[in-house]
Amino acid sequence: MIRPPYLTKGNTVAIIAPARKLDEEVALKAKSMLESWGLHVKFGKHLFTKEHSYLSANDANRKADFQEMIEDENVHAIFCARGGYGSTRILDQLDFGKLLKKPKWIIGFSDITSIHLKLQTLGIESIHGTMPILFTSDEQKMSVAALQALLFGKGEAMEVAHDNFNRIGEGEGNLVGGNLSLLVDSLGTASALDTKNKILVIEDVGEYFYKIDRMLVQLKRADKLAELAGLVVGHFTDITESTLAFGESVKEMVRFHTQEYSYPIAFNFPIGHQQPNLPFIQGALAKLSVTTQGSSLLTLKSE
Repeated sequence: MIRPPYLTKGNTVAIIAPARKLDEEVALKAKSMLESWGLHVKFGKHLFTKEHSYLSANDANRKADFQEMIEDENVHAIFCARGGYGSTRILDQLDFGKLLKKPKWIIGFSDITSIHLKLQTLGIESIHGTMPILFTSDEQKMSVAALQALLFGKGEAMEVAHDNFNRIGEGEGNLVGGNLSLLVDSLGTASALDTKNKILVIEDVGEYFYKIDRMLVQLKRADKLAELAGLVVGHFTDITESTLAFGESVKEMVRFHTQEYSYPIAFNFPIGHQQPNLPFIQGALAKLSVTTQGSSLLTLKSE
C-alpha cells in the first residue's frame, strides 16, 4: 500500500463536497479550524452552488472540483466536506493517476466509504474519519483532535472495554471497511472490497434491523466474511424496528452470521455516526487484539 506523507504546518489542504451540499458558514468555520492547525485551506470552486437541491453541485462540477484537487501539486490532503449520497455518481469518472505518482490523504466517512474502497483497489491508503461539517461541534472535539494527530503522524491505538459478544483472539491484516451500506453497494462493481486476510470495519446509521441483517447476509453470500483476519464493529446508530420487529440485536446478527469462523470479533469500537468517531488509516497493516480485559486496534506499519 502507498502511504501519503503526513502533514506539516504550512501545507495546503482542500475542502470539496463529492456528495451532499454544505452550508457556507459551516465550511468557513471548518476552514478556520484547519488554519489554526497551521494549514492553508483551498475550497473547491463549486462548493456552494445551488445547482441541485440535494447534491453540492451537478455531477460534472463535483467531479471537476475533486479532479482539480487531485491534480494540484500544492494540495497535500483532500477533506470531503460531508457524506449523505452522491460520491458513487462521479467515482468512475475520476482519474487517480496523479495520486499514484504523488499521493495525498483523502479524508471522510459515511458516503465517502465508496471513495476509500476505490483507493483500496489502487493500493493507496486514506483516512476514515470525521469531516468538516462536524468539525466545530462540541461533541466532536475528541474526534477532531484524533484526526489532527493522525494527519500529523501522531496516531494512537484504539482501545475499548470488553463486551460479552466479542470473540477472543488476535489477527493481523490490512485495515479496511467503513459504512456497511456502501460496502454492500460496491458488490459487483470494480470497487468491491477484497476482504481476504483483512481486518474489516463495519458501521452504519439510520437503518432497520432487518436491513442490517440483509446486508450482512449479502456480504456473506458474496464471500466477504469467510477469510477475515478480524472483524471490528463500530457504531450502529439509530437502528430501528420496522412495522414488525426483527427481534435480533446487531451484535446477535453479527455473531450468528460469523459463527462458523474463528477470527476475532470486537464490538463497540468508536468508529461511525456518533461520538467519538476516531480515525483509522484505510489499508494500513494493523493488529486486532481481543481479550477478556478489552480490545485494541493498533496500526503497525505501511506495507
